[in-house]
Amino acid sequence: MMEPSRHGHGKTPLAGFIFSIVLAMTAISVLSFCIARRSKAFHHLKTLPLARWLILGVYVDSWIFVFSSTVLQSSLGLDSSHNACDVAILLCLVCYLTSKVILYFFLVEKVWIIRGSRQARMKDMLYLFNSLGMLLPYCIVISLTFVFRRADISSGECRIGLRLPANVPLLVFDICINVYLTALFLQPLKQMHSYRGARGKLRTVARRTFIGSACTLFSTVANLTALLVLKGREPGWICFACCNGDVLFSALVLHWLSGKYEQICEYPGTSPIGF
Repeated sequence: MMEPSRHGHGKTPLAGFIFSIVLAMTAISVLSFCIARRSKAFHHLKTLPLARWLILGVYVDSWIFVFSSTVLQSSLGLDSSHNACDVAILLCLVCYLTSKVILYFFLVEKVWIIRGSRQARMKDMLYLFNSLGMLLPYCIVISLTFVFRRADISSGECRIGLRLPANVPLLVFDICINVYLTALFLQPLKQMHSYRGARGKLRTVARRTFIGSACTLFSTVANLTALLVLKGREPGWICFACCNGDVLFSALVLHWLSGKYEQICEYPGTSPIGF
């Protein structure tokens, strides 16, 4: 069976439409729970660690993306017009990429925390390199995604994606930056191997962050590789489903990363750890 678009120009598989909506509702529910849980700490705004702000930023940005994409898909219909199809790819680029940027900054912050640096962030050369060294080239890659985005109606179906000049650099950069940040957790893990007590807890946080970073690398590469295999002409509902699945997976990984060991340091100045 097929589900006609609102204006009857195209057809989306009914099973795919239902799957996309159920996945989106699941992601919204999970993200709403995570946002509500994080909001409990907001009575200490002045002492709230930067890492917690970044986690909340990922959750809010992801929630906006899932909600907006669901409204666009279920009410207007991606196949209804070229404008609706173009809005779909723009929504993916704006919300999805910004959530990834915030997530990368969170990993950079965790590297700084786990290293136990005594220098302020703006005086720590590794922190500055990880931040600016990631942001500047990523801005170039993001610019390419907007220039070489693709949105067209083919056989009555909205197909969106990225052309090779944008997709390949984005895939390569994501792999490189994730592998680099993941590798930065290996040295602290080796150094902390023989410690117990609070240091042992710090080692556990480093190990969990290493695993989480590897998981986000896997999900991002899988998503972008699927887009590459489909030659940048992914059906809109599949693209939204993949992005929503990636967002949901990242939210669960973040929740796992930051939930168990928050008590090690609730606020800065009491320990090198803060979430």
